[in-house]
Amino acid sequence: MLTLEIEPVEYYNDNTETFENRGGGTIRLEHSLRAMSKWEMRWKRPYLHQPPETAEELIHYIKCMSVDGEIPEDLIYALTASQVNQVSEYLADPATASTVTSRQKDSKSKEQTTTELIYYWMVALQIPFECETWHINRLLMLIRICNIKNRQADPKAPKMSQDEIVRDYRRENERRRAMLGTKG
Repeated sequence: MLTLEIEPVEYYNDNTETFENRGGGTIRLEHSLRAMSKWEMRWKRPYLHQPPETAEELIHYIKCMSVDGEIPEDLIYALTASQVNQVSEYLADPATASTVTSRQKDSKSKEQTTTELIYYWMVALQIPFECETWHINRLLMLIRICNIKNRQADPKAPKMSQDEIVRDYRRENERRRAMLGTKG
């Protein structure tokens, strides 16, 4: 969850000819399946493949992410550039310590991942609907892990070839060397 403290904005009131403060407060945001579902309902396109592109779409998504209900307009428009960057970083955060290396061929599916498809995966994998409020990247990682574990439990599932195993080990070693700045 991302919590943002928004400072009140000072403005000049022409009627009273005085400076006044407006707004200010706290908003709590969750980048979740529930938020994405609300956003897709309005914009009629899959969030994961076509995320917000305009300021209007981003503002609407921030409103969809609110944990505490409706966010007043003056709070939304009082967000600073730094806070908008915090939101962007939060959206990109993996939100999990788990990592999965892809073992599938690089074939791209033409199927676009909509929120309804993710809900289907949750039903098929018996993931409780309470998880719809998790950070979406964490939920998607859980779905990937469930699929991998289910394939491992299936004796008919195709096994990795020796070449695939060697390639994965080599890729992981290269990643670790780069991360640690070592040569071997």
